[in-house]
Amino acid sequence: MDIKLDKPYVKHSKASEHDDKIWFLEELEAEILEFAKYMKDHYKIKYNNTARAHLQRIGKSTQNMRITSALATSTLDDLHTYE
Repeated sequence: MDIKLDKPYVKHSKASEHDDKIWFLEELEAEILEFAKYMKDHYKIKYNNTARAHLQRIGKSTQNMRITSALATSTLDDLHTYE
């Protein structure tokens, strides 16, 4: 049985237009956050400091990977620029 999921909303940076890796990392981060939101709502879990720390660690990791990729492709200036 296949379950159809709605695509999460992703606000892509201008750097993702030139670097596919940044685009996929932004998509991955949105999927992780959407899953965390689903778990919170489905199981009626309140965020606590441990959950928040895990999400911050994931965010820092994807941010570091995006920065590394942006440095390699000279798109660092556009990494935090959105349309």
